[in-house]
Amino acid sequence: MKTLREIYDDIKAKLDQCGATAADVKTGKTFFCTQAGSWGVQTGTVE
Repeated sequence: MKTLREIYDDIKAKLDQCGATAADVKTGKTFFCTQAGSWGVQTGTVE
């Protein structure tokens, strides 16, 4: 059984690899951003 800390660290390591921004994703498509200041669900802006 894993601790909550182990689960958190594993998920955080995977999310830290994601670097998409709204400028990288097609307009109207949602994605999960992990960058500081933009963390959470975002919507793309590329035409």
